Amino acid sequence: MRRLRIVDAIDSSASNLMCDISSQSMRPVLVSLLVALFLSCGPASAGFEPVTQSGLDEIDSGPLTNWASYGPGVAWGDYDQDGDLDVFLTARFDHLGQETALSLGFSSMGQIPANDSAHLRLTENATGQSHLLRNDGGGQFVDVSSESGVGSSGVTTLGATWVDFDGDGDVDLYLSNYGRADLENPESSGEPNQMFQNENGIFTDVTAETNLGNPGHSSGSVWADYDHDGDLDCYSLNFGMVDELTGLARRETNILYRNEGDLNGDGIPEFSDQTKESGTFGQKEISEIDFVPLIGPALSIFPTSPSNPSSQAALPEAESEEPTGSGMSWAAVWFDADGDGWEDLYVASDFGISPLYRNNRDGTFDVITTEMGMSKPGTGMGAHAADIDLDGDMDVCQSNF
Repeated sequence: MRRLRIVDAIDSSASNLMCDISSQSMRPVLVSLLVALFLSCGPASAGFEPVTQSGLDEIDSGPLTNWASYGPGVAWGDYDQDGDLDVFLTARFDHLGQETALSLGFSSMGQIPANDSAHLRLTENATGQSHLLRNDGGGQFVDVSSESGVGSSGVTTLGATWVDFDGDGDVDLYLSNYGRADLENPESSGEPNQMFQNENGIFTDVTAETNLGNPGHSSGSVWADYDHDGDLDCYSLNFGMVDELTGLARRETNILYRNEGDLNGDGIPEFSDQTKESGTFGQKEISEIDFVPLIGPALSIFPTSPSNPSSQAALPEAESEEPTGSGMSWAAVWFDADGDGWEDLYVASDFGISPLYRNNRDGTFDVITTEMGMSKPGTGMGAHAADIDLDGDMDVCQSNF
């Protein structure tokens, strides 16, 4: 059963609308990438139609070999400022090697036919190659990954965000890298996120200069000027790791990065980690509790050794009056929940309660999930805010697995 949760405006009379979307429950054994492009037919025909003959349409598949086989993601943005949208496709890496990957049915990026049909063949790639595809304005897409400087390999990248982090008028690219799922060596199995600065269509990796290299197992990022100082700040999400055999998951703290501006005059903004100070870490900081079970009560917490899963001991439920989430996050959204003109933060949390953080307008946040009637546990996969009832305030929709 897949559940879609819609939460009405965050006020004293908040109400919930729950919608069940039926789906078969089955263990996935095959993963594939299907890129489909739908164009609006306009008011006359009032609908959408697939345009495989002039867009993105293909497909390759292979077995799902491990829990690190998440991805890929898609991000649209006009990186070259020519008036049309280009697309960045993230990749997954199965740590199998090129020969093994090919034997399982994967391949590298196929040739893009240059014909009137503008057919673009995209391939899910177990060797972990991300791609930047430039829209030439006529429905054709050209792979410019290498020449642009953002072609990466050997990394599972779950999220990509186009964002003008340096305020120079063009979009830059932030990649949320997952790394690999290795519960035996959790601290070294993540892959640092990457920040690419755009200069006239050529990208430079400025991760070290910006301090945006979240070392965890990241799933995505959301950006907003939460402190009202005129530049964009970053909330970087971490999902952690899942062990399919033991049913254990390792939580990781989300990170709030504050944009401090260009402090040394090199044209690259520097960011500081404000997670602890702001109170937006996404879980209670209990250092000895690293692992939680996927099966059982939503708030049960168990410490364990990854090398000895049987050494589990039950602990009291979360030591907090306000639920702050499981620390396993897939999505988040900045929006003004209370109408004070400042961005608040909602985090879709897997295996637990999704927290709502109220911006105190001083760099700190309070968790107001229960107060606003949003404390029902779920398995949050996505979240979006919009004024769905046109009453002048923002509502929240969360999708659950």
